[in-house]
Amino acid sequence: MVEESGTRYTIDELLTLHTVAPDEHEILTEGRRDASLLQWFFDTTESSIAVFAVSDRINIDFDVVIPTGLDFGEKAKVVATAKIVNEDALARDTITCVVDADYWHSVEDYDHAGIPCLLATDYTSMEMYCFNEYILDKFLRLVLRAPKEIRASNVLTSISSALVELYLLRWCLKMAPGSPTLPAKFLRSCSITGGVVRLNSSKLIVDALNSCSSPDVRRDSGDAIELSLQHKVDSLNEIDRRKVIGGHDFSQMLCFFLKTMHPEVLREDRRGFIDPSTTELTLIGCLTRELLAIEPLFKALVARVTVSTA
Repeated sequence: MVEESGTRYTIDELLTLHTVAPDEHEILTEGRRDASLLQWFFDTTESSIAVFAVSDRINIDFDVVIPTGLDFGEKAKVVATAKIVNEDALARDTITCVVDADYWHSVEDYDHAGIPCLLATDYTSMEMYCFNEYILDKFLRLVLRAPKEIRASNVLTSISSALVELYLLRWCLKMAPGSPTLPAKFLRSCSITGGVVRLNSSKLIVDALNSCSSPDVRRDSGDAIELSLQHKVDSLNEIDRRKVIGGHDFSQMLCFFLKTMHPEVLREDRRGFIDPSTTELTLIGCLTRELLAIEPLFKALVARVTVSTA
């Protein structure tokens, strides 16, 4: 992978590179962690595929990103790149762009079907491939040395409902007038009753609205947001939970649950796993090629790479 100080190209230069070397396939992602995961996946097959975080590979202008309709950021850069690549008859078969689906599987309908070189994660993000009983059990037993009585399936069940509600609350706030922001310390509004995490969404809505500068937003939006949230939770009740849970929320809620219910597994040399980012990285490290290979995204990546390098 290209490091931050390495060579970066314009999109036109990248297209030219693939004209000169049409048998080489590369993958562009939002960030370096995603790139590292995909690079490792293909390295296990002894493939020569190169994977890059988009900002490590190309320079892209803001005016190119605007037509995507997405907020300016790494995801918008990847989508904008994919749209340009898709217009090139050769490069669209040798460059694949991968983004986190985020809300695309649930409450947003972003049509990318006409861009074959653009693929999205099967769940909200790459991190959600770790929302898996086998992966969590491996983390609990091998990393935290948890007793077998702490079952991964029970842990996932205990935190799922609160995570779904939290994820959809973010969306409802985003869509509300003024787009109030969810408080960063949302775990303060979580409690555990009967072994299940409960989210005080009403308090979070109030706190989010109180942070808005407009008094009209604070006065008029609370009830509407609560109704919208309940509608979303009810309407998406049957969907795969991994499509309505945020990857970073998962690691934070997992740490909160373990610290509260099973503090004994976070003592001594395991204290570092109180930190959600440390736990998240370790969970990713527990992934196996076999588990990833059966997921639709990875099947599609293998198929594209196989065809372009044959």
